[in-house]
Amino acid sequence: MSLSHIKLYGEYKVDTFSKDGIPRYSTDYFSNTITASGLEFPYDIPFADCFRYLSIGSGTSPTVITGPSYTTGVETPIPAFQYLGEWNSGACGYTEHSSGVYMYRGWRVPSGSSGEETFDGIYVMKEFCVHPEFPAAFEKVGGNYVNLNDLLPRYRNDSGNLTAFSRVVAPSPITGFSGDYAIVSFRLNMVVNTGVKYFQYLINDQDMRTVCDSTPCTGWKNASGAYSQIHHGLKLVIPEGLSQISSTNKVGSSYTPKFGCPLEPSVDGSLYRVYLSDDNTQFLFDSVSGGAVKTGITQPWAESGSAPSLGLCSYHPMVETEIQNSINQWSRITDIRKSNAITPSSANFRNEAANPGIDAHFHSQPAYQRAELPHTLDDRTREVRHLFSWPSTSNNGELARSLVIAFRSGAGQTKDYPLVDMLFGTDNGTYIPSIDTGTFKYTQSSGLALFVDECNALNLYFNVRWSAP
Repeated sequence: MSLSHIKLYGEYKVDTFSKDGIPRYSTDYFSNTITASGLEFPYDIPFADCFRYLSIGSGTSPTVITGPSYTTGVETPIPAFQYLGEWNSGACGYTEHSSGVYMYRGWRVPSGSSGEETFDGIYVMKEFCVHPEFPAAFEKVGGNYVNLNDLLPRYRNDSGNLTAFSRVVAPSPITGFSGDYAIVSFRLNMVVNTGVKYFQYLINDQDMRTVCDSTPCTGWKNASGAYSQIHHGLKLVIPEGLSQISSTNKVGSSYTPKFGCPLEPSVDGSLYRVYLSDDNTQFLFDSVSGGAVKTGITQPWAESGSAPSLGLCSYHPMVETEIQNSINQWSRITDIRKSNAITPSSANFRNEAANPGIDAHFHSQPAYQRAELPHTLDDRTREVRHLFSWPSTSNNGELARSLVIAFRSGAGQTKDYPLVDMLFGTDNGTYIPSIDTGTFKYTQSSGLALFVDECNALNLYFNVRWSAP
């Protein structure tokens, strides 16, 4: 399955000021080009760390995104303004939005230890690049960053300098006058999959045993259903004022939000938690936090005939923003579709079940593999594949109505923070119970649900893809 396609859109903005902070000149945001080498960085580096440094030049050649002479960085460097890493704290942070997240940083130019440096002459700035955090394989020698062991060729150009994540030639030259300074900002808009996605014939069962001593193990070949991504799943940039994080980390650094960063292609695969469950009711009426119908949510028995929830946990666009603002509904969507989940009562779905009786099947934590899918530097899309493998279970036919891809953001975590909520349909195509609004009850489908049994193993592939125009 293709879990998510992350689309990258970068923009630059330049503002100049007098020494006293009086505005001199300001541009609108202007679009960049993510370079061919820049699309390579996320294999090893979080997106938020792909633009930690700024370089400025005076070149005017367009950015080339196809080989063999594709652009790797600044064409004509201005020596004083290379690999600047001092951020302006008020110009760093993130903004979550309905289809993903903006992340941004701003650099004071010129920069230095005092934070009050100004131009020592007239500088005409025409091109701008941003670069990732320097990998361990790089060291600054004689003012340049050079590759020490040749293990990471995707990070260097033929001159040994660090390649750029993004480059742009400004719509018109920007002049920095003596005694003034500039704030150069870069903003990365990351658009992810939202909404419900449907599938059919997702499972390859051509090598499957269909005769077992337990319940029938057929049906996977025609498996249908739906899934929803729950949050953007990315690392973020620390903004000014986020005291609980910035007290121990510099404003402008990257950090892992509460729900983790499972969509980062560079993520540690051991932090994934993937499990099957026999539950398909937790979000049947409340797609935000699960359980019974809440006040203010459209009721399924309304005269308008509005349908109930699709049964999936919905996309939560402001998850980290609301956590940082102490909105606490998020505790209800950890460890979803497990025995401690909050579900509507089948006897009256206006209430919550006292004991949902959910059986979540881990089959032990699955084996994990990660692979980078083939591509050329001319391709504008990159992709990694995650593979989870479960052995056959010793239990006698465990019911699989749903699957959850979750994440634990670090050592010591005991809760599973979900990224994807998936429901499997029965052999008659239904994947949520039938709803009787007259008696406020729901009833499970009479169709044959999927089983995981002692005869067969299960492999789950999902791909994370990223691209730029």
